[in-house]
Amino acid sequence: MTMIDKSVCDYTHNASPARRGEGEKGSDGSWRCRLPLFCRRPIIEVNPLARNPDASGWELASKALENIREGVIVTDREASIVWVNSSFTRMTGYEQKDVIGRKPNVLQSGMHDKTFYRTMWSQLTDNGFWEGEIWNSKKNGEIFLEWIKISAIVDDRKRPTNYVAVFSDITDRKMTERKLEWLANYDMLTGLPNRRLFRARLSHLMMRPEEERAGKHLLFIDLDGFKWKNDRYGHSMGDQLLRSAAERLKQRIGELGTVYRYGGDEFTVLLEQPMEERELLEWADALLESFREPLEAKGSDMLISLSIGIKPLRNTPPETDADSLIKLADYAMYQAKAGGGDRWFVYENDALEPMQERARLEGELREALEQAQFVLHYQPKFKLPDRQLGGFEALIRWNHPKRGLLPPGQFIPLAEETGLIVPIGEWVIERVAAQLAEWSALGYELVPVSVNISALHLQRSSLTDRIRGVLARRGVPAKLLQLEVTESAVMQEIDSVVAVLLELRELGIGLAIDDFGTGYSSLGRLASLPVDTLKIDKSFIQLLDKNARSPIVTAIVKLAHEMNLSVVAEGVENETQLGFLNNLRCELVQGFLFSRPLEAAAIEGHYWKRKGRSE
Repeated sequence: MTMIDKSVCDYTHNASPARRGEGEKGSDGSWRCRLPLFCRRPIIEVNPLARNPDASGWELASKALENIREGVIVTDREASIVWVNSSFTRMTGYEQKDVIGRKPNVLQSGMHDKTFYRTMWSQLTDNGFWEGEIWNSKKNGEIFLEWIKISAIVDDRKRPTNYVAVFSDITDRKMTERKLEWLANYDMLTGLPNRRLFRARLSHLMMRPEEERAGKHLLFIDLDGFKWKNDRYGHSMGDQLLRSAAERLKQRIGELGTVYRYGGDEFTVLLEQPMEERELLEWADALLESFREPLEAKGSDMLISLSIGIKPLRNTPPETDADSLIKLADYAMYQAKAGGGDRWFVYENDALEPMQERARLEGELREALEQAQFVLHYQPKFKLPDRQLGGFEALIRWNHPKRGLLPPGQFIPLAEETGLIVPIGEWVIERVAAQLAEWSALGYELVPVSVNISALHLQRSSLTDRIRGVLARRGVPAKLLQLEVTESAVMQEIDSVVAVLLELRELGIGLAIDDFGTGYSSLGRLASLPVDTLKIDKSFIQLLDKNARSPIVTAIVKLAHEMNLSVVAEGVENETQLGFLNNLRCELVQGFLFSRPLEAAAIEGHYWKRKGRSE
């Protein structure tokens, strides 16, 4: 079936549609009409009679429209409904007899104003096509959200004869999108905007002209002695204390700015109301004083003080990135804490001691690459429900000569900032391929190994060729390598990244979206990515401990399966979590319940079996 730029398909029907202006009479006495086939634009032109002269074109077209999942409405040129399919009835509750001869506004919900409909009609008139989201109402009064495409059917003189609308009910998906968006940008415990949203807003603020940043400040706040209280009184009490502290911060900051939960017992504040230095310090003193009144935690009064780091945003170069500013404010906070806490410290010295530390670490990171200080550990993944080995994730560690074995969180962010993440990523891919080749030579039955890939690496057009060369040199099949990318990494340069992903998929490499739900982007865009797996972030799996039937985890798994994607749940730590994921038919799981990341030597003989031998 050939895709061509047509908006209609021909069909022949013996009953005259002339009174509806739907077509023209042929030389054989039959009527020739036009009816759209809605799959995607451009549309497919089909003439069933060209293949089978005895077939009824109308019969075929009507059967096709009758049996699709989307609702279909056909109107005449005056926008009176002349036909609807069974999916329309299923979704709206209206039978054909209820709507034939009526206008589509029978479905109006009242949630759109007249301007919305005027704009829609204007675009439909000018372009012959309109698509978008509409809130409509079912027969029982229930309001639902639909994605609708409306096309005009025109005669040979380009005059509209009919309009056809095809729509899908996207209410559940939109609600899930909004839940995921909230989870990506807000802290579940306190309800405050989270670190991700804070960094985005700080970055945006730093893009503004200098005069717009004058008098504005960044605060980094830590609760003094919180860890001791959390350990002494328990996590439940600690959570309540964090909620109470967050609420008091919100009250004190008010219209001056926004408070964010940065993580743990740390909060950040963007003071966007300009203040002179004296006014700022008086306000900071008042904030400290407000926390000398007890906070309520589970019916008890608890005292806790603050250490506040302050970084003025004046005289800061606009190219300064958010992470650098956060480090300076964090440094100021630690200076306040070093002075005994319950105080503030203003960072004024732009000689930047933290920047010197950053430069030192960057130099050490370059040495680590040159001196082969990196090692890989492998965390196994297990299939459900049989718990058989299904794969590994390769996780990098830095065997620092002075500081010992460092996890990726302590050096990968710096590697990404400096661009060193690209050669590090290439080292990981090379090492994984070499390890797979070694295991194969030992006679082990191999399973796929996944590797995390950075946004910067994905933007290199040479990535596919490099990986192809590594696999060929090591003699490793492409199907044994899977690349994990975060959704935020994909969305940074989506067009170029998708092109690279398509090349990798064509090569036979598995592709997974990692930490799904934490770097939120439109589900519609995610659905268009050439990936085969979604990995649920461990923060969502941990929700199962508080809510054994987490609707968010359920929604993610169901959405993935609707998009024909397999699901990997990471961070599985107990049987309760495992049982819930098994019931959802999650394909793979990994986490401390099964195994921590292990060195390659520990994998051999423990998980592998040789070809032709039993375990």
